[in-house]
Amino acid sequence: EEHPDTPLTDVASTLAHGRSHFPFRTGVAGDRAELADALREPVVTAGGTGRVTAVFSGQGAQRPGMGRELAERFPVFAAALDEVCAVVDPLLGRPLREVMWDEPAEVLERTEYAQPALFAHQIALCRLWEAAGVTFEAVAGHSVGEIAAAVVAGVLGLEDAARLVVARGRLMQALPAGGAMAAIAATEDEVAPTLPEGTAVAAVNGPRALVVSGPEADVTAVAEHWREKGRRTTPLRVSHAFHSPLMEPVLDEFTALLETLDFRPPTVPMIPAAATSHPLETPAYWARHVCATVRFADAVDRLPEADLTVEIGPDAALLPHLDGRTALPSVRRDRAETVTWLTALARAHAHGVPVDWSAVLPARRPLADLPTYPFQHESYWLVAPAASGDAPGVDHWPHPMLSSRSELPGEGGLLLTGRLTPGSDPWLRDHAVMGTVLLPGTGFVELATEAARAAGAESVTEVVLQAPLVFPGGRPRDVQVWVAADTGGERELHIRSRGSDDEWVLHASGSVGPRTAPDDGAFTPDWTGAQWPPAGAVPVPVDTLYPDLAARGYEYGPAFQGVRGVWERGDEVFAEIALPDGQPTGFGLHPALLDAALHALPLTGRGYEADEVRLPFSFSGIVPLSPDARGLRVRLRAGEESVTVHATDASGTPSIAVDALLLRPVDRAQLDAVAADRTGRYAVTWERLPDPPAVTAVPGRWLLLGTGHLSGLFERSTSQAQGAGELDGVLCAAGSAEELLETLTLLRKQSIQAPVWCVTSGAVAVGTDDPEADPAAAAAWGLGRVAALETPQKWGGLVDLPARLGTPARDLLAAVLAGDGTEDQLAVRDAGLWARRIAPAQAVPAPAPAPDATAPEPAAALTGTVLITGGTGAL
Repeated sequence: EEHPDTPLTDVASTLAHGRSHFPFRTGVAGDRAELADALREPVVTAGGTGRVTAVFSGQGAQRPGMGRELAERFPVFAAALDEVCAVVDPLLGRPLREVMWDEPAEVLERTEYAQPALFAHQIALCRLWEAAGVTFEAVAGHSVGEIAAAVVAGVLGLEDAARLVVARGRLMQALPAGGAMAAIAATEDEVAPTLPEGTAVAAVNGPRALVVSGPEADVTAVAEHWREKGRRTTPLRVSHAFHSPLMEPVLDEFTALLETLDFRPPTVPMIPAAATSHPLETPAYWARHVCATVRFADAVDRLPEADLTVEIGPDAALLPHLDGRTALPSVRRDRAETVTWLTALARAHAHGVPVDWSAVLPARRPLADLPTYPFQHESYWLVAPAASGDAPGVDHWPHPMLSSRSELPGEGGLLLTGRLTPGSDPWLRDHAVMGTVLLPGTGFVELATEAARAAGAESVTEVVLQAPLVFPGGRPRDVQVWVAADTGGERELHIRSRGSDDEWVLHASGSVGPRTAPDDGAFTPDWTGAQWPPAGAVPVPVDTLYPDLAARGYEYGPAFQGVRGVWERGDEVFAEIALPDGQPTGFGLHPALLDAALHALPLTGRGYEADEVRLPFSFSGIVPLSPDARGLRVRLRAGEESVTVHATDASGTPSIAVDALLLRPVDRAQLDAVAADRTGRYAVTWERLPDPPAVTAVPGRWLLLGTGHLSGLFERSTSQAQGAGELDGVLCAAGSAEELLETLTLLRKQSIQAPVWCVTSGAVAVGTDDPEADPAAAAAWGLGRVAALETPQKWGGLVDLPARLGTPARDLLAAVLAGDGTEDQLAVRDAGLWARRIAPAQAVPAPAPAPDATAPEPAAALTGTVLITGGTGAL
């Protein structure tokens, strides 16, 4: 209203191509007045999965002029209509467009013309939707509408479908007159017993919406009977009694034509509506199609769930029968075709359907100067570090996944706690299923067996998994393992975790108890003895195991790729597993090792359907036998419901026994639902890197500024900037931003072009063992990152060193400087090498209340550090 001169096409194009498309959307179409009215009361829709199904209307939806406006506005529609007419016109004996657009309504009502016209219109509409990027997950049709649906589904080619629809309409039109059809608001069970012989239920469109068909006198009598009972009845404008025994005289000639057509299995799911047992891709289905009942309501019920169902046809004839679905027409007889279809496309976009707007609204330059969105107010407070030291009553617990142990007061019990951090424990990142990183089921086994050990129990009776433990955005999760108080028998077990939302989630429950002896036949000499693989075992190829598993959805990283060999013998599967080098120790049994022991199951297909993804659901009878094995020899037995697992180490010593492992199928939607990450905050973290290859000396000639004590790391070095000549690098020390700035200024004056590496000490803290970062040295890092952005070709990187530089740290520094420079923000410690990362942050605690300046507290009571923002020099 404030900019009436701005063309609406420019506004629409800018919104389509130059603005964000948020999850909550709306779309409107029309002229300027219609848009203004619609925008005053917008209909906002939350985006969905983008799934769309389509239904194709039958005879009766046709109308004169259908498609004319769409053909004038959209070349794709016009071209598709031309393509169909080029096939239909010679078969029909006259131009189909003339019948659709120029003849009186009574001509188009004739069955021989109505059916080909509907077919042509529906094919052109589908091509229009496809050009806009909208594809259909599944299709269904009503009577003649099934023929266009069959083209979309790939059951018929266009030319064969055109021959079918023209012959069908011609043969039906040639039948003797005298048939009739009527719609009745009643159920099939009510109406069917009242039908005279020769009269049939032609269509069941809903629970109380059906059509009867047959001789005119009989249909009129049935309709009158139900009208007298107070039911709504409507005679249909048809020339013949379709879908009744009166169609049977055409079957022989029609079948002869059908047998010359090429029918194929559908490539897009098509839900048949005709009441016949013949498959869609057979001539018999389409022959019975003209006489059989149209069970459209059943077809709609069998359509897969979708965000949207679109009616393909010239009117909204089927919409009243799509209860329970979000449905919309492509066009309507009482509205402008272009506006109706654009409204439908906009609503599809609002429901999350991907739309190719360039097919409808070509991108225009320059973009229209539209108002921008207001800022969204979000807090970005830093997260306070956890307090160091153990709380009273909390004992340190040495385990890679758990760090503390507490005896609980009151009703008693035991609580083990820890933190699972994919950033510093890379093996956690190596277990992904269908794109979601989650703790393997064997990780819960390890937590449960460790809790049993801490509680003095000797085995885990059962662990049942209730919810996956995922790591959205790589965020760490706190974990708790609770064991009930000892009452002399089995003790209940719960495993929970919480992430950035600060809510505890129960992932697994079960029990621990006294040791249960493994089955007497478990660890038999025939497979635990000196001969390996066991006698009679047949090898199974494993060369492509992990690429095949990745294609299936099991995306295992290096830590989980432990299978070295697989063999089969009768109902037994044997596997040799090795834990890759570099994995942490201290586990009862490393989860990656035990998980890899199960990879032979999908390889051999035992307990799995084709391409099925299964995850552990429950473990029972778990007996840990020897700790921290680095390799396993495993025997698996898959029964009808569960798998038995027995494993030894390489020497044949029993390592673990699991009486029953139950696997359940999982799909991507289930994992996506629990992996949703909506926090949107990020923080700096540090990731432990593998130790780089050792070097004897940094190659090339280096200029050392303030780092003469490191000269022994280099093949050649100098401490003089004057006349430095050709250099391979510069290494400088900086304790503050000012010192680094002086060095960079000097190098610029001397026109030294070599990449600059800056070393600091105490500028960053990578873990709880590091002291707090020195603010002055940290400022040097800030300036260094600016230098890296502004002059990347002259910058090497930042390396923080420990206060006391030991031999391991010196060697790591030499390896960094001699490396390829892919990491440019590093911390070297005697214990290893760390890289700076940006990762999703933990939840922000509620802010403490602000000090009350009016309270009668002395100023000295406000202690600690105060951050003042906004000072630009005056303070």
